[in-house]
Amino acid sequence: MYFVLAVGFLADAYHVPLDMPTMLASKGSANVPSGGLVAIVMVPTTIGVPVEALA
Repeated sequence: MYFVLAVGFLADAYHVPLDMPTMLASKGSANVPSGGLVAIVMVPTTIGVPVEALA
């Protein structure tokens, strides 16, 4: 649930419109230690949010 909220917050902060398939894609994450960090970097860059937003 954290990843969906984080991606939604960053997309809203950068005024990137989100649709339902994009939100569903951001829900999946790897089940390995620190795999969520990879997911939280890949999804925002895919939808157009700059990587610098994660800082």
